[in-house]
Amino acid sequence: MWWDFALVCLQSEAEFTVRYGVVSLMTNFLYEAHIDQVFAAFRKVRRDGYYVKMALAWLYATAAVQFFELTLAERRKRIMLTLWIAQHSLTKKCCESRRFTPEQQDVIASYQAQEYFLIIFCLLFVVF
Repeated sequence: MWWDFALVCLQSEAEFTVRYGVVSLMTNFLYEAHIDQVFAAFRKVRRDGYYVKMALAWLYATAAVQFFELTLAERRKRIMLTLWIAQHSLTKKCCESRRFTPEQQDVIASYQAQEYFLIIFCLLFVVF
């Protein structure tokens, strides 16, 4: 029931309703039994307002604490998710968090450098 309500919120046109759906799933379903379903639900989010982006970045940073490798794999799948989430908020939240080891923060920072290169390459390919 709660899961279904959160999924309905994710499909809303209202930015704060979508944000509520993201935060609801993050706080109630970010467990091993649901992590794949949570990531699948967030792949379908189409609203990209500031508060939705911040909630998604918060979700991915929180998920990475418990499911580091799985979250990095999800991030690789969604490299063009949005430049803002991937490059700014998510990386910043992870690198500033005290919940990650220095080694994990180095891995996150290396992904940021790789993503910048791939995004620039993709943009050049599309433009020219």
